[in-house]
Amino acid sequence: SVGAWCGARGVARDLTALRLHERREAEARAREELLGAVVSAMRSQAEPRRMMRAAADAVCAATASDCVVISTNGAGLDTVIGTRDGMKHELQRATTWRGKDNGLVTLMRADGVGAFQDAERNLLDAIAPHLGIAITFAELLKTNVQ
Repeated sequence: SVGAWCGARGVARDLTALRLHERREAEARAREELLGAVVSAMRSQAEPRRMMRAAADAVCAATASDCVVISTNGAGLDTVIGTRDGMKHELQRATTWRGKDNGLVTLMRADGVGAFQDAERNLLDAIAPHLGIAITFAELLKTNVQ
């Protein structure tokens, strides 16, 4: 019959593994770029409170969070970007310096944005150690300024 499918011509290859590998590489590149942006934002500030604010701003933008809270275990440098009201999804990681907890970073999203995905979890896992260093450095700067 005219117009009926009769088969396919050409060589068939399964590209699933290749496409999965390419996607993982792209995600890793994006994660590294975002991590670089967060670290650069922190390094660009010399004043402790501004350093923590720059870090929180960068993390908020990198993870598309509605609210970011960086707690500094009583160091007086806690930082909040956004509002905690109405947030339905939360993701937390402890920050450490030399094996000792020195803070906590919490990402929050409203219900309309959706839950955090593996990409954001991986990014936060990569950012948390840098935030731990930034918290320690900011505490040292704060002590030296006073």
